[in-house]
This record gives sequence, C-alpha cells and structure tokens, in this order.
Amino acid sequence: MKTRVVFVAALVAIAAGVCGASEKRAETRGSIEEFKLYTKCVGVSLVVEYRSQNAEETGLTRKEIIAAVDSRLRSAGLYQSSFFGFSEGTVVFLPHLYVHVNVIGQSFYVLIELKKWVHEPLSGQLNYTQTWRTETSGIHGTSSRRIMSSVRDLTNQFIDEWNKVNRPDGKCVE
Repeated sequence: MKTRVVFVAALVAIAAGVCGASEKRAETRGSIEEFKLYTKCVGVSLVVEYRSQNAEETGLTRKEIIAAVDSRLRSAGLYQSSFFGFSEGTVVFLPHLYVHVNVIGQSFYVLIELKKWVHEPLSGQLNYTQTWRTETSGIHGTSSRRIMSSVRDLTNQFIDEWNKVNRPDGKCVE
C-alpha cells in the first residue's frame, strides 16, 4: 500500500513538472474553451455583415464596423488576410471571425462568432462550424456610438478569451 502511494506521488510530481511549464495552459488543455477557441495561434480572417432598415438615422456603415474590428484584431496580432494570395472562392482552412450587426428602428443586435474547421472523428467528416459565440442587444437612440461600443466590447471579449487558450503566458502555444 505504501509503495502504491509513493508511486502515485512520483507520477503526480512528474506530471506537474511536465505540465508546470504553463499552468494557465494546463487549465484550458482538453477543455471546452480549447475546443471553441484553440487555433495554434493562427489568426482569424474577418467577415462582417451589417443590416439596417434605416442606416441613415445612425450614420453607421459596414466600413466603420470593419475598421473597428480589424483594428482591434490587428493590435492583438490576430488578424490574417482572408485569402493569403489565394483566389476568391478558394477553400482556405483559416478560422474566421463573423460579425453580424442588425439595426431595426431604435434597437440593435450584435453577434460575434468564431468559425473554424472541426474534424468529427465518428464520421470522419471535416466541417466548418461556429465554435464560439457572444452577442448583445440594446437601444441606440439615433447614434452609432452605442452600437460601436458594443462591437468593440464583444471583440475585446473574443480577444481576451482567445488569448487565454492560445497565449496564456503571452507566448503562442503549439
């Protein structure tokens, strides 16, 4: 019995030494967060969809949304060109951040999703699917400031959560 306890303690010590290189990474390894957000530090391309019944009322444009999200992703080192020189329509195995903003009357809805290729082992299929998602809604008045603030906040949330999984100690985890 004593030998078994010593053996288990030795295994735990060895595992702690191997995994101790990144305690924060150990917290996410094999977790649902890793499944949702892990990309081997490969950045994301950006897809923005903007719909508004009365866009002229807020003055918000799709270009403004793209510029705000693109800027945040670039400053975090996460932005990747959509096609890396490949022709339009070519299947590229990059994860992408999908940003959807919908404005109806005085209300708005913002959705941000990470979509990436996922291998389903039972069927052997490779599928492009949403693995992470956040959303919010509110009332904007007649200004785009509240909408853009929500877009920036959700983008920052994505970046923070992505970093916890991919760069827990400030370095890329391979």
